[in-house]
Amino acid sequence: MSVGGGSSGQNFCSSNAGFSGTPLWKLKQQGQLPNQWREHEEAKELQAKELREEEEAAATLRVAVDAVSLGRVDLNLVRHIVVKDLRKAAARSKIALPTGGLFENKAPLQLFALFDGQSAAEGPGPMAAECCAKALQPKLLRNMSVIPQGYENATFIKACLKKAFEDLDKEVLRNHPGVSDGCGGAVALLVGEKLFTAVCGSCELTLLEAGPRKGNKQDTCKAVNMGVNQGHFKVPEDQKFLQDNGGMVFPGEGGKLMTSNPQGATTAVSRSIGDRAWKGSMGGMPGSLKFLRSVPETRHTDVSWADRHIALVLSSTPVPAAIPSAQVALTISDFEYKPRAASGDIAHRAALAPQNANAQCTTIVVYFVPKDDRAVMEPAAKRAKKDSPQPFCLIENLCHSGVTFYMLFVLKPKKE
Repeated sequence: MSVGGGSSGQNFCSSNAGFSGTPLWKLKQQGQLPNQWREHEEAKELQAKELREEEEAAATLRVAVDAVSLGRVDLNLVRHIVVKDLRKAAARSKIALPTGGLFENKAPLQLFALFDGQSAAEGPGPMAAECCAKALQPKLLRNMSVIPQGYENATFIKACLKKAFEDLDKEVLRNHPGVSDGCGGAVALLVGEKLFTAVCGSCELTLLEAGPRKGNKQDTCKAVNMGVNQGHFKVPEDQKFLQDNGGMVFPGEGGKLMTSNPQGATTAVSRSIGDRAWKGSMGGMPGSLKFLRSVPETRHTDVSWADRHIALVLSSTPVPAAIPSAQVALTISDFEYKPRAASGDIAHRAALAPQNANAQCTTIVVYFVPKDDRAVMEPAAKRAKKDSPQPFCLIENLCHSGVTFYMLFVLKPKKE
């Protein structure tokens, strides 16, 4: 039986014609690498170069971060997020981020957040906080990915954070009808050396600034509350929003201003995520009025890395109620660049307060590591054994590389 196409087989030329049997390294050395291989190698080199540039940029803007949660353990009322490299998360999610403005030269992106179910309008609950913790990262990345070219500035990034909180509120109220509780949130986003913060509710986000230096003595750092102008009805803007929607304030326990909804429930919290009984028609509950909103207070700060600005502290609601900001600043100064110890000390002190016997005290501490201080993050190198002969070090390396055991006898030095 004859097979057609014999003549076409004679004219066939493989892509490696003339190079068959020649090692790839030899072709590179001779400069005779086939075009398709050359393009592949160039793409690999470009990718490796970009990766090195990203690592170098991230190495200059480093943080030491940790979190501790103490107290109530039966319910996860507080959820926290720590993302040291938000660019990698975006790449894995196949989300393209802006390349100009504040995002230029692949500026490092870092995200720290805390959602607290104890900052709800009514009783504490874990459901809204869990929904927000799962949805924040993808929603924030999508918001940043659609920033128009030429508008990659502080105003638009703050708008992305506000939109993220709005999206989280809609996510809880519309897509999770079984979730009736609410939560507060504190988010810190680092874009290069720019810090963007957003706070909603009674949880707290504090920026620690270095105190003045007097001779050789450094004063205790100063705590700046990044969400002081929201979350309670003493804020004129929140009180006006309540009154414009048919609500009224009245004094409550401890001098707090409170309000009540048509169902008779009371609250001292003026902003929250979720809490469908306080969100009017958006909450889907008949007869409810919109007395609360989910708009966060946003700020933008130029961080002078570990020079003027020392650290960030994100805390759940019971912590600032029990620990004054001066004590937090003192703890941050005492446990310099030890975030685990600092966050543990703050959470432990808060958990010991009598009013927090049934509360969950969570604290995230983020230290800004000095740009030229690698000893803070990198462990000390092991010292070489001076009394061991050099051939044995070589033998050990060879054995780890898979060389057979008898090489030990071949390379063993002779006794003198």
